[in-house]
Amino acid sequence: MDPGVAALLGALLALIGTTITAVLTSWSAHRQTRAQALVQHEQRQREQQEEAHATFLATAAQSRDELGDLLRLLRSQPSHPRIGQQLEQARSHVRAVHHAGATVALKGPPEVLEARHHVESGVAMFFASLAAAHDEIAVGATGSEYLRSCARQQLQLRGAMEQFAHAARLATAPPPATVEDQVNRAERTAIEAADGATLSWLVGMTADLLHEAPQQVDPTESPLSLGLDSIQYMQLTRAAKEQFEVPLEELWDLRSASLARIANHLEESHRSV
Repeated sequence: MDPGVAALLGALLALIGTTITAVLTSWSAHRQTRAQALVQHEQRQREQQEEAHATFLATAAQSRDELGDLLRLLRSQPSHPRIGQQLEQARSHVRAVHHAGATVALKGPPEVLEARHHVESGVAMFFASLAAAHDEIAVGATGSEYLRSCARQQLQLRGAMEQFAHAARLATAPPPATVEDQVNRAERTAIEAADGATLSWLVGMTADLLHEAPQQVDPTESPLSLGLDSIQYMQLTRAAKEQFEVPLEELWDLRSASLARIANHLEESHRSV
């Protein structure tokens, strides 16, 4: 072959390898950026939900404690002049619980909404029973039935708040990694670990056999899933054997592995030769 032609072909092959490497690097970086953006969005959403849940629980706890103090005062000193004022203060805290609950309904997630409703209802019913007991006592009655109802509602409210806290913890806990997530992480690691030239060669050979452009070949997929049949894969393994001096049997066993993993294996086997 003419030296000038050989030099031109060598430069062309180097350019093709560089182009494929750049495409693969760009593809991997874009995919990783998208995955990171999704994770960050979900993390921000969980943080906003956790803040809304904590505010709701704190507001409900303040209202519960104030209603409990008012219940004790009604039992011990039913004619105390401060009871009316405390009832008005308690009413404002009941409204605060409702407003905090509206934020929870807005932020979600749906799994906590029923538990939130039970807390809001518990606070409202506790207050309504206290107000009814006060009204009865003001006209000379004992209000004993309403006071007993208040005691039951106080316990129910405590249970409703515990259920909400439990539901909120479960709903905002980071989801466990799925098998797909683990596979994707493993393939990204394989791409990062693979030598660019080897992976570029493998992607280029696969693209030639598929009659596609190299940028259309996903290195996280296996040759078979990309569309190579057994004959085409045998052609690929023979070319790899000549290029990297790797036994055909090893490459045949990797036919279901991703191109990135095969590239890693080619590099390791070639270094050990």
